[in-house]
Order: sequence, then structure tokens, then C-alpha cells
Amino acid sequence: MIDRTATLDRLDPAHAGQAVYTRSFLAAASRRLARYAPRTHRADVLEDWRLEPGTCDSVAMTHLLHCLPGPMAAKAVAFEHAHRALAPGGTLFGATILAKDVHLNPPAHLATAISNARGILDNRTDGPAELDAALSAIFPDRTVAIHGTVALFTARRE
Repeated sequence: MIDRTATLDRLDPAHAGQAVYTRSFLAAASRRLARYAPRTHRADVLEDWRLEPGTCDSVAMTHLLHCLPGPMAAKAVAFEHAHRALAPGGTLFGATILAKDVHLNPPAHLATAISNARGILDNRTDGPAELDAALSAIFPDRTVAIHGTVALFTARRE
């Protein structure tokens, strides 16, 4: 649970914030994290976030990228927005499901194909190299670790 992590115990309430897609999730997360007095912000991750530059200590993009339309190079605009929002030394972190150049067992292959056909996912061309290239264009200091079909990534603003 996000509200039971050691990181949140050290959280500076002045920098506690959230930006998520749905109003209901934002409201639920705000109630759950109320003791940290988070600032909430709703934005389209592919559009300008309308945040002052350098206002976030961290940005999470967990299980987001594989749902965004287009190839990873087009999704990288989200990394640009995160970079702008991050304070110097701030960290972007996340996880995404890959479908290219990773081993998909038959059930995973079928589920991925169906989800892409229905428009739930758009990750047919998302692979480790594409993710690393998109991150490296904006964040020289980055890591990408592959666990099965999931890529865990971190990037630090200098």
C-alpha cells in the first residue's frame, strides 16, 4: 500500500502531491493519504501538466505507459512533462508492461493480443530498447530492469 511505505514516512508535506487520470481514484487516494495533506492535480499525462517547474520531488508512472496510444517515442512526451515538474535531484519511477523483445508465454501472448485489439493496451511495439531510448533522450541518469514482461524504471533529474 502506498501509504505504508518508508518513503512516505519521510515525506515533506509541502511536496506531497498526486496527479492521476480519474477523479474517483484521485479522491480515494487523497482520502487514504490525508495525513500527508497531499496537493491534488488532475491532468492528461500527454498534455501540459500546468505545474510550476521543479515542484515535485518524485513522479510515479506505474502501469501507465502501456495504456497510452502510439509507440514509445510518442509516449515519451510524458517523460518530458515529468522532467519539467521534477525538482533538481527528483526521481521519476514506474513500471510498464512490454510486448516486444520479451518472452510472452502463450496465455500472456493471447491476453496481450486481445487487450491491444480492444484498445485496452497499446504496447505491441514497446520493448526494453524503446523504453530506454525514450528515457535516455530526457534523463541521462536512468535505469531499466526487466522482470518477465514488466519493465521497472527510474530516472533522476540532474
